[in-house]
Order: sequence, then C-alpha cells, then structure tokens
Amino acid sequence: RDRNKGLFTASQKLKGDAAKYTRQNPNGNRYGLECPEERDYYPYWHPTPWRDIAVLTDTIERCAYYQTQSQNVAGKGVCQ
Repeated sequence: RDRNKGLFTASQKLKGDAAKYTRQNPNGNRYGLECPEERDYYPYWHPTPWRDIAVLTDTIERCAYYQTQSQNVAGKGVCQ
C-alpha cells in the first residue's frame, strides 16, 4: 500500500512511496510481517488485520486514548 504522505518525514529522503518507508526507516527494511508505518504511527489510520494484545507507554495519561482508538474497539476505514 502507499504510505500516508501526510506523516512527518523530517529531513529524511525516503527511498520509496510504500508504507514500509518511514522517517525512522527510510531504507524500507522489514522484519517478518511488520509494516514499519503501522509500528511507528500507532494507532494506525488504515485497516489492519492485527489486534492489540498490549500497549506499552510511560505516559499513563495516554491510556484512555489508546483504549478508545485501538482497532479492537474502533474500526478504521479507507475510501478507494
């Protein structure tokens, strides 16, 4: 899938337009089935087959946000 071009890329020169190229991963390296854009920008904006089993944060104020925005409870959609 194409990457979300509205995401901040800093001064990185991404080597492609797929979701595997992010500012933290401009070369598009992948490990297993992960999608770097899904990993780096949680909660993800696009539907995904993955379900959350845990969210780790050091900011307890974000817990309510993560609980309401998880795809376990809030469906995400995309127009084509």
